[in-house]
Amino acid sequence: MARKSVIIIINSVLWILTAVSLIVSDLWIYARGRALKAVNPMADIYSMEVISQAAVYVLLFFAAAAALTIFCMVSKISDHNADRPVLEGRVIAREEENRSEQKKRNRLRLAVFMVAIVFILAGIMNGSMNDVFVKASKICTECIGLG
Repeated sequence: MARKSVIIIINSVLWILTAVSLIVSDLWIYARGRALKAVNPMADIYSMEVISQAAVYVLLFFAAAAALTIFCMVSKISDHNADRPVLEGRVIAREEENRSEQKKRNRLRLAVFMVAIVFILAGIMNGSMNDVFVKASKICTECIGLG
């Protein structure tokens, strides 16, 4: 198997593990909260400490997957057959896109991605992440009837 294919498969597996770890951590938070509510119905089960304990594992997979995705973007590693139609078992090549247009599009995507990272880091550094996270977790749990 080609090196690029292995990297794409590893990247996909890392994103799947990120999603699975997120689901498992949510279930862990829910189970722990149910146990605390059984003992004390007024307990705050969605505290930052509980959520941060579960988020550590999710963040490990997310950081690895994001780093590999950035590496793939910089190294221009992608599955070129992913969006091409298949006819009679063969991949039909579309017309070759203009290379300068593709390079402009990739630069724009990278620029938007970098701006997003800068804004996320700025929000984390000024303490907004904590406020947004607490509000989002309370709204989400109230919406589905858990809070």
